[in-house]
This record gives sequence, structure tokens and C-alpha cells, in this order.
Amino acid sequence: MSDTVRVFVAVQLPAPQRAALEVSVAGLREYGLSNVRWVRSEGIHLTLKFLGDIPTSQIGEATTAVRHSAAESHPFRLQLGTLGVFPNLKGARVLWCGVKGDMESLSKLQEGTESALQLLGYPRENRPFSPHLTLGRIREGGRSSDMTQLQQVLDNCVPRHRESWLVTEVSLMRTTSMPGGSRYDVVATAKLPADC
Repeated sequence: MSDTVRVFVAVQLPAPQRAALEVSVAGLREYGLSNVRWVRSEGIHLTLKFLGDIPTSQIGEATTAVRHSAAESHPFRLQLGTLGVFPNLKGARVLWCGVKGDMESLSKLQEGTESALQLLGYPRENRPFSPHLTLGRIREGGRSSDMTQLQQVLDNCVPRHRESWLVTEVSLMRTTSMPGGSRYDVVATAKLPADC
């Protein structure tokens, strides 16, 4: 058994939003993009902080830090947004769905998580927080027509599910590499107190 584990902190999606994204991805597949590796619906999540490979002995203190950060926040509502790519259309590497809603509370939760884990020695992210749900990763070497199709995807495909969901907890997640793609398992959860 390995003495390290790859972990991250994330907001998980409820079943209705996950199902809506599954339908959206099925529609996106119809565009025939040849160079996209699609994320399975059960693997879609909103990452707050990626810790990387850490010793299993540090899971407990990381969990405590995440729970401390969550205790400083409160439940808030999010909603599926529009599609986009990172870093830009010409050099697209990631196809994502954005989120909207109470972005102030989301940013506060992410910053609190970042700060709490920094106290344990985990470095802060260099890039600004850009909340998104990864739907697919774009490989190099696709057909030249893919960029035109990708623009059509961004222009025409919008997740149909418009109901918001209440974020009430964050999860410390473990990544396990599998032949068919990564699997994500919950290591611990941290509730956002409703009375703060």
C-alpha cells in the first residue's frame, strides 16, 4: 500500500446537476470532436484546492484544516453556467462548464480553504481562482476542423438545468488512477454551518 495519496478539496454536485451535465456531454459528443477525452459524470466536481500527492499521515491534519475553514463559511447557492475553454480557443486544453450564483460566498470558502492549508505548508495557487466543472480534456493533434466545431459547441450548447443547488459541505477527495480514467473517493467531509 502506498504511503502517499493524491488529494484535493472540492464541492460535489447533487444528482440533478450531475445528470444535467451528463445530458450536456452526450449532446457535445454529437459534434464529433476527435480530440476530447470526456470526464465521466461521476467525476465532475468543483475543485477548491488541489493538494497533490501527500503522505497518508497528513490526511488527518488536512481534514482538520478543511473543517476549520468550512466552519467559517455558511451554505450558499450555485447554478450551472455557460461553457468555456482554458486557456483560450486557439490553445484549448480544457472544456468546462462555469458556475454562477453566490460567487462571493464561493470565493470566501475557497480563500479560507487556501489559507487554512497554507498554514500546514501547502503552497498557495499562483493563478486566480476560476471556478469551473471540467467536462473534457482536449488532446493535442486533433483534426484542424475541431477548432471550428469547438466554437460551435461554445456558441450553441448550454446546460439546460437551471435550478440552483445549496452548497452545504465540502469534501476532501482522493484520486485513484484507473485504466478508464481517474476515480474520486471521499476521504472526509466538512459541513458549512447554517447558523454562522
